Amino acid sequence: MHPGVYGAKLIQYALPINLIKKWNDDFVELSLLLGKQVLSMLVMMLVGIFAAKTHLVDSSANKSLSTLVLYIFSPCALLAAFQMDFDAQKLVSLGVVTFFAVIAHLFFILMAQFVFFRKKTAFSNANRAALIYTNCGNLTIPLISATLGQEAVFYSCGYMLVSSILLWTHGRVVMSEDIRSISVKNIVFNSNIIAIVVGLGMFLTGLRFPSALDSAVNSYSGAMGAVSMLALGLMLGGNNLKEIFADKRVYWVCFLRLIALPLLLILFFKFTGLAYIVSNGKELLTVVLIAAFAPVAAAVAMFAQLFEKNPDYASRLTGVSTMLSIASMPLMVAASQILL
Repeated sequence: MHPGVYGAKLIQYALPINLIKKWNDDFVELSLLLGKQVLSMLVMMLVGIFAAKTHLVDSSANKSLSTLVLYIFSPCALLAAFQMDFDAQKLVSLGVVTFFAVIAHLFFILMAQFVFFRKKTAFSNANRAALIYTNCGNLTIPLISATLGQEAVFYSCGYMLVSSILLWTHGRVVMSEDIRSISVKNIVFNSNIIAIVVGLGMFLTGLRFPSALDSAVNSYSGAMGAVSMLALGLMLGGNNLKEIFADKRVYWVCFLRLIALPLLLILFFKFTGLAYIVSNGKELLTVVLIAAFAPVAAAVAMFAQLFEKNPDYASRLTGVSTMLSIASMPLMVAASQILL
């Protein structure tokens, strides 16, 4: 056999042809765009750390900024996503994303139960919650908006709805170890859920904000990423960074949260065929996966504080996973584009 033919055959067997075809311009563009946006958010966070360390701003200001993000910026970002003409296909796609989100959360719940089933420690509650619940709002909305567009933010509401409901029910039980801790009030009056319900109503009825109000909502929506990362930087800058990154237990959980479980979730969707149940299933699944690849939800640390379950450790999980996600999220999105 001619050496050139033999070489071509060797390459064909070594690299599956489907894998080669999937390494296309769209994949490269999405990965680079996500990487650029994550890097931009890192710079915003570093500004917050610098401001706290130099006492330019009191580090306690992160609580005020976090409150503003929770009750103003995040709801505005969600409301802005619904400001579009009604389309039955978009409504169906939103339902598909919600279905994918339910599957993803059930998968994470089972995996967390499996990983921490045998060994019960003082950190098990935070570890289990950390593997299930991600920062699918503050961090991922700006990322999805910048990389996939405003329509994708509309679809991401499905993931946020599922996550919010489970977080305030299952998540509270995991952290408190008491089913009586479930708060229906916190679900009903959750600012993000209210924004999704109001936004969905406007989408279905065709109602729109007046011009001035629409402009204000969009302005707040556009500022969400910067304010969120500034608040996180102030929080990290107000702590001893050496102590935060010295806890070796944190890195195992971060590996599971940012690398192992995302890869398993990708393979689960691939081999079950769920990613292909609709013609645009892969595109819709990408929205879900970006939210699922995010770092540990800040609410995990909040619940740890509320129920006295090692809040310092839970805060380290949030801080370290957020820093590491700057590298892991683009890698996991790249893996999903290759494997699906």
